[in-house]
Amino acid sequence: MKILTENQLADRLSTLTGAAMVSIVTATEPKMNVKSRLTKEPNPYMGRVVRTAVRQGMIGASYENAVQSRRVAEGHEAAMAGETFHAAELWNGKGEHVNGSKALVRHKETNRLYLVFYPRQDAEGAVKVTEDVWLCDGEPIDERCLESYLPPRREGAPRQETERPIAWRCIGLESIVSLTGWGDTFTITH
Repeated sequence: MKILTENQLADRLSTLTGAAMVSIVTATEPKMNVKSRLTKEPNPYMGRVVRTAVRQGMIGASYENAVQSRRVAEGHEAAMAGETFHAAELWNGKGEHVNGSKALVRHKETNRLYLVFYPRQDAEGAVKVTEDVWLCDGEPIDERCLESYLPPRREGAPRQETERPIAWRCIGLESIVSLTGWGDTFTITH
């Protein structure tokens, strides 16, 4: 196991050519609703929850190519007519690829850096997460207790026009705990 600083990880991602299979461990504070979607009660978990997850997938892949391939595989009318899928601007034009890399993007307003990640999906299109631990104040909590306080999950943009949406993630570098790829496992320091 090796140690990479967040800046060293950004440097690696900004110069990545081609795609690579990786496994990442993330620790994130999930987006939560202020009130329950069901009862409208105030959210008692706001700011107290951290989700740690292990995910496998690909970095350096092309979103447009992934969607186009899916459309062709599903026999989408436009794809079969030779039309190519074009992605909308990232974050409504507020995102940019760093050094032209498909693996690293920057939010122009906040200057935050994000790993572009194409997660593995099962046959139904659900994103595969091999380990998933939810903590409230550092103690494990059943995700079902949080369901009504979490926004509804949906994958893929309607623009994809696919039966099985392509999942795509932009993961803040500050959320990455470790990355296994390039023949090694790296602990990321922040």
